[in-house]
Amino acid sequence: MRTTTRLVSGSVTALALTLGSCGGSGPTADAGGDAPCVAPAAPYGIRVGDRMEGFTLPRCDGSMMTLYDSHLCEYSLIVVTIATGWCGACAAQSEQLTREIAIPYRDRGVRVVEVVYEDAEGGRPDAAFCTEWTTAAGGGLSEVDVVYTSHVPGFGVGADGSSLPITVVADQRGVIRSILSGTDDGLTELKAAIDAAL
Repeated sequence: MRTTTRLVSGSVTALALTLGSCGGSGPTADAGGDAPCVAPAAPYGIRVGDRMEGFTLPRCDGSMMTLYDSHLCEYSLIVVTIATGWCGACAAQSEQLTREIAIPYRDRGVRVVEVVYEDAEGGRPDAAFCTEWTTAAGGGLSEVDVVYTSHVPGFGVGADGSSLPITVVADQRGVIRSILSGTDDGLTELKAAIDAAL
């Protein structure tokens, strides 16, 4: 069964891909973006085939996570999921991320990151809420880099009819290979997108 949570205003794809405004992204490639193992350089975009801008955000424990970090060469793909605390479909997907994606695809170089950008009341998340969110997933996020943010410029959520969670699959060079909206039991659509990109 496919589960989605409808959004209220703006463009969720822009939300998912404007996180770069939140911090550094590590060393960058030239504008051609063809060099592996370095963060992609501008121009960035929000569609399949565009380069995804990197970001640096706090984990639940307060340490910082940089999307395109010094371990970039170890990743063949990066999966970034955008979630909120009020989104039932986001919670359902979070409970499955480690079991269905992070562990089975770890040996194939897939990194999984979840960005929580609102708490259960639609307010700003903090470290305590991030920890609560991770705990509520019942181990579903044990192998996932969970980060949170309270300010993402250009967010505008949902006028395009998108649903949460939003999941972006990008390759080692930051090229967006797939953008999924919503979730399904067993994360079969996400697995298919990952398999197609590997």
